[in-house]
Amino acid sequence: MAGYGVSWLLTMLLFGWGGLELDRRFDTVPLLLILGILLGFAAGLTTIYMRVVAEPAERARGPEAKPTLGEGK
Repeated sequence: MAGYGVSWLLTMLLFGWGGLELDRRFDTVPLLLILGILLGFAAGLTTIYMRVVAEPAERARGPEAKPTLGEGK
């Protein structure tokens, strides 16, 4: 589980750094930095949810289960 926390932190830092760079370019400090950190938080949380909840549930359904919306025909 420690790997998930590191992944989440790195995602937040990457998005935060992107927001900081955009703030410097457009002189909007700290608006885009905050937005970047929030987007990184949401992206990291989504990734953890997919790995911890959605993928195990998908494996538990088995290969004979019907595909869900967007998974095929």
